[in-house]
Amino acid sequence: MSSALAIASVTYVLKDLLNDGLINNNVSASTGGLVKVTALCPDVVPDPEVDKCTKLNLFMYQATPNQGWRNASLPSRDSRGGRTGNPPLALDLHYLLTAHAREEFHSEILLGHGMLLLHENPVLARNAIGNSLRNASASGSGLPAHLSSLGNSDLAEQLEQIKITMQPMSIDEMSKLWSAFQTKYRSSAAYQISVVLLESNMTARSPLPVLRRGRPENFAGGEDGITVTTDLSLPSNSSPTIDHIGYPLQQQSACLGDSITINGCNLSGGNALVRFEGRWHKNEVAIGTVSSDQLTFLLPSANIDEWAPGPYTVSVQVQRPERPFSEATNQLPFALAPAIILPPCAKKCVPNQKAELFDVTTTIQSVPPPRQEQKISLLLNDHEALAENCDSATGRVDFSFKALPPGEYLVRLRVDGIDSRFIDYAKKPPEFIAGTVVTIP
Repeated sequence: MSSALAIASVTYVLKDLLNDGLINNNVSASTGGLVKVTALCPDVVPDPEVDKCTKLNLFMYQATPNQGWRNASLPSRDSRGGRTGNPPLALDLHYLLTAHAREEFHSEILLGHGMLLLHENPVLARNAIGNSLRNASASGSGLPAHLSSLGNSDLAEQLEQIKITMQPMSIDEMSKLWSAFQTKYRSSAAYQISVVLLESNMTARSPLPVLRRGRPENFAGGEDGITVTTDLSLPSNSSPTIDHIGYPLQQQSACLGDSITINGCNLSGGNALVRFEGRWHKNEVAIGTVSSDQLTFLLPSANIDEWAPGPYTVSVQVQRPERPFSEATNQLPFALAPAIILPPCAKKCVPNQKAELFDVTTTIQSVPPPRQEQKISLLLNDHEALAENCDSATGRVDFSFKALPPGEYLVRLRVDGIDSRFIDYAKKPPEFIAGTVVTIP
């Protein structure tokens, strides 16, 4: 998700797109003078008669909630008002593209080029957003120093892509809009930019999972819960397909060095290549001839810097003897969990201003090492703290907690939504893994 800087970042990227397009098309030659792209409110744009400059102005006049994302991740607070999540603020941004000129036909020339540029770029590519915002962060970008932080908005990494759509407006709507600006009407076109996802970095409570259901007196024979299975019956001549990933010890995520099982259909009879694709890395694990519709392989435990904890997608490429070409299966989600190898301890435990509460600083070490750009947090029971410092070379991460009551806390390291292992699912009913506890003070 993007930060609160995303709205300004969208405006900057669009302005950069228009400015580059006007330069590449040598529009100044058609207007016979300097052409500028601005992002100002229409009532403060300098009059072309005063500064003798032809301008294309981009102004965000309205932000509205995006209906598709409006109820995502809700509710976000529990019955006591405590924060349990950070649902994104999903916005559609509405812009007015306006041409300012003092010579006849110049407004039409400028507006035509601007509209064509937005028409030819209906989706802002992630690499284009990243390149533009990196320029904003660089010295000499033309932005004031305090606006260089636009490069940290994470706009290019948000889940949804930014789409540009022209919004026709009637004469009545356009008249009301310019009346609100309290300035002279200029040739204009309206656009909608969708969707921008803003997410808070505030910590949230994350309750421990329920390990068993039923009454406490019946826990010895507690129920396992509901089990869902699939029956994948496909003809032998169809494409190879995978339908299930099995983690060791009934876990819900894998660690480096684990034995992984992939079940599917039409996987047998050829060499297989398992592909992992994630935001930070793309890895491949080669395995030998498959004797059945099941693959079993080890996640490599060497070269840990080639991996990063977090979500991946997994597919299998199979070369079957009866076919001269290799075939790729569908993709399934895969979770690579961080493994805590340096046990957390209360490195610094200072009494809080409130009685019997403590401010705690702790350091953990994770394998594989998380990246500084990832969202990293440590949870002590349902208390969450975001990473303050992350060394991607060693995997050491620092955390600070405020006002914790004394006691024993179950430790979870969370990287991009994937938790380190803290539950033993092989036991019936499941139990929390011993050794994942820190004592305060």
